[in-house]
Amino acid sequence: MNIKAVSRLLLIIAFCFSGQFFILSAEESNFRLRINQLPQDYTKDDIKAEIQFGRNLAATILARHTLLKNQNIQRYVNLLGSGVAAQVGRPELIYYFAVIEEEDINAYACPGGYIFVTKGALYAMKNEAQLAGVIAHEIGHVNRRHIVKQLKIRGKDSSLSSGIAAAIGGTTASARILFEQLTEKAYQLLFEEGVSQEMELESDEVGIEALITLSYDWKSYRDYLIDIKALLNTDHGKVINKTHPSIGQRVNNINAFVQQYELQDYSGKTNTSRFASFIPLK
Repeated sequence: MNIKAVSRLLLIIAFCFSGQFFILSAEESNFRLRINQLPQDYTKDDIKAEIQFGRNLAATILARHTLLKNQNIQRYVNLLGSGVAAQVGRPELIYYFAVIEEEDINAYACPGGYIFVTKGALYAMKNEAQLAGVIAHEIGHVNRRHIVKQLKIRGKDSSLSSGIAAAIGGTTASARILFEQLTEKAYQLLFEEGVSQEMELESDEVGIEALITLSYDWKSYRDYLIDIKALLNTDHGKVINKTHPSIGQRVNNINAFVQQYELQDYSGKTNTSRFASFIPLK
């Protein structure tokens, strides 16, 4: 599937944020600035390169993995994801969300705002707060430009030592080949190698911040991690076990994070009934 095809497909499955899911109070918006507070060391050219690279990576994922055919679920995940992104995503990006037909429990964030959740991850959830937490975790990867930093994706590179700047937007055959090689490397990071453990733990923290910002129950996300631990010893965990820290590490890090900000007793919405109206509960 080429870039134009994936662009059309993602626009078709995108569902515009209506503003009905989230109403923020001043108290519950304490983390909002922190979530988006990034160093201003990226230019417009860098952002264009990030979006182009992410679109190509999303096309690669869609060429290798089938979209879930349930359009009601796709719309629901897009509506929720767009709502989360509208509040805690980077304002210069348009975020796209899709569910892929994979039993593995996982989710994937491409640079530029293209986010995929697996059917296995979705069907292991119990409420909307858990889905919002997984989406917010992936938005955290995009917000903090984890793959972008790891692969040094920039619009311009004065040294050209890696050849990345020449590959992004290049028109020569060699530039296109290099661009595809970089895309394949990014695919391997998502599905085989993973980003650093520090980046994964950081995204968990961003997810907790986002849940609190949006008045969701942060404990639901931690409980989800605990619930899927047993499933990760089966085929459901063949990717996430290779690409993420252990569940124990992640839970301990989340507990330390909420204790640091004295959020242990914070409780929010779970929207279990709304979630169950779209996702079959086991």
